[in-house]
Amino acid sequence: MWSDIRIEEPKPFDKVGFNFLLSGSVPKSWIDHDLSEILLDFLDVKGKTFLGASFKIDQRQNLIQRLKRTLSFSTVVGFNETNLNWIAKSQGRMAIRLSFRNNKHEIYVPLIVEALEPLSGVDPKILEMHKNIPERIRQYKVDLENYHKKLIELDSKRKHLYEAALAEATNLEGGEDITDGAFLREMLAAINKAPDNEREEIDEQYREAREWAGPLCGEEIGRINGFVIRVLSSDHGTHFHIFHQGRAINARFSFPDIRLITDCKNIRATIRSDEEQIIREFLNNPSKFQALKNALERAGRLA
Repeated sequence: MWSDIRIEEPKPFDKVGFNFLLSGSVPKSWIDHDLSEILLDFLDVKGKTFLGASFKIDQRQNLIQRLKRTLSFSTVVGFNETNLNWIAKSQGRMAIRLSFRNNKHEIYVPLIVEALEPLSGVDPKILEMHKNIPERIRQYKVDLENYHKKLIELDSKRKHLYEAALAEATNLEGGEDITDGAFLREMLAAINKAPDNEREEIDEQYREAREWAGPLCGEEIGRINGFVIRVLSSDHGTHFHIFHQGRAINARFSFPDIRLITDCKNIRATIRSDEEQIIREFLNNPSKFQALKNALERAGRLA
């Protein structure tokens, strides 16, 4: 329902100054559903958000306005020195995105900050990128959904293969539990050294979308003993994930106490208590702990 947000000015690809008037209208019915605040994001030519803001719609109406089905809004948009640096890197090309907190309504308006255009002319590649910012962002969002689905499928397949190998090895040992034995340690060491070709292929297939998402796609905190520590933006709550490339592990750990969350979504049997302790000691290092905290904050998971 992007067309339900009407922008009067500026129009797409208008040239604007460092301060300009943003005006338009939205259906009056939205206000009845507590959607009176408009979110305003500023995007560079790559479609990355470099600044976010918001403003309220003035709900006071005169007699004529009460008869309309829409409610008008207007606000003055201004850039400061920090914002201008981002726009300058895009050679004066940028876009604004207006949306509501339910994310069901949004509209993009590509703009040109004329004063920041290079005297020698704008790079043709930037001109081409500027034309389709909205389409690229929407495609990136679809690609990221498919990317995470493929990772889940890969983890599921690896979990099955790992459990099958473990069952076969146990049978060869006469039915004895070998989870703490030398055979298992050798098998895990071989897995750690093996190249992760399947994951690399998936990463490369969705490289552009991952680069666009940045930390929102999943920020890596560190690696230890074959485990990868990552904060995923698609999650909720104050936890993070521990992955293992060959053992099909995708476990959740709590923050700030760094404890394995032992519910049905975890693979308890494949993370030993001594491994959990190694992970905890690694993340309790002050610099790593701060990096983890910062990543959770950037993902909007900490107040």
